[in-house]
Amino acid sequence: LREEVNEKAANDLENSANDSSYKSDDDSKNSTIMIKPLPLLTSCCPGWMNMIAKSNPELIPYVSTCKSPHIMFGAMIKSYSQELLGVDPSQVYMTSIMPCIRKREESDHDAFIHDGYRDVDNVITTRDLGQLLDLHAIDPTTLEQSQSQTFDSPFQQEEDNDSAPCGLGSGAGQLFGATGGVMEAAVRSVYEILTESQLP
Repeated sequence: LREEVNEKAANDLENSANDSSYKSDDDSKNSTIMIKPLPLLTSCCPGWMNMIAKSNPELIPYVSTCKSPHIMFGAMIKSYSQELLGVDPSQVYMTSIMPCIRKREESDHDAFIHDGYRDVDNVITTRDLGQLLDLHAIDPTTLEQSQSQTFDSPFQQEEDNDSAPCGLGSGAGQLFGATGGVMEAAVRSVYEILTESQLP
């Protein structure tokens, strides 16, 4: 869901740059969201967010409204599980496999519980996953690829050809793993929106 996070961050950045109010995604409330002042700070890292809240609360107005990718993915799965999968959200148990242990604390936050459902029910680290695989003597390199589904992604449209079986994206999400990548992706997206051309 990095593409979705990038889109939200780009919206925050574009509207801050334009210095004008914009409507929330929830049309039923018809509410206006306060414009974030510049510079806009990213919100994907729970360690960073915890430091701001405890040590630099004056920076909170500058933080993007985006959830982190795994929290946003969990929220979307549970919001659309009935419509897309025919599964009631109460029957969905969402586990994220993340490289950072701070994601556990993030998933426990009250802000990520809606209508009694947690956006993400559990978080294990990549090290936890490795230990589980060792415990059960599972070697991932020997597992056969599923022939029925190449990638479990209910939000991306599959192509007719095999060259792009997992759907298409802008590529901005690929920058997230590098330092400064989230904001660089947002800046690139805003540039393309405003100029109708790709950043050189």
